[in-house]
Amino acid sequence: PNAPSFGTTAGKPKDRKKEDPLTETQMLRALKQFHQDKRELARLEGEIRRMERLLTQPQTPGLRTQKRALTRQARSYIKQTARTIAQIKAQQRFLETRLCALPPLQQAVLRMRYAENLPWRKVADRTGYSEKHMFKIHRAALSALCREESV
Repeated sequence: PNAPSFGTTAGKPKDRKKEDPLTETQMLRALKQFHQDKRELARLEGEIRRMERLLTQPQTPGLRTQKRALTRQARSYIKQTARTIAQIKAQQRFLETRLCALPPLQQAVLRMRYAENLPWRKVADRTGYSEKHMFKIHRAALSALCREESV
């Protein structure tokens, strides 16, 4: 299957071709975006719930025309937001699949650094390795992720 895009054009993810593997820079950008995407998903899902609650409220007499226009806008916004959520989830599934193919230590380092958003010092403390060694593990993990992409 085609990999989801991690670059954007005018707020919309680009479609990627199978023969167009991610570079280490693109993979690093995707990993950095991982933590922010989790927060964005929660925000967008909350927005959808809020809009759906507004749509189910009883109509106020005399505001029927405004309510119809707002309802159309809200439904359009919900559809657009649902598409955005689906794209973010696809990107996260793609990363999770790639991460699961890595050795356990590399997985742990990337998850602590990007999913948990920990600083390098804490990642090193938790794994029992030096920060310098963390950077080597990180580089090897990025290389492995990119190699997996081209397979």
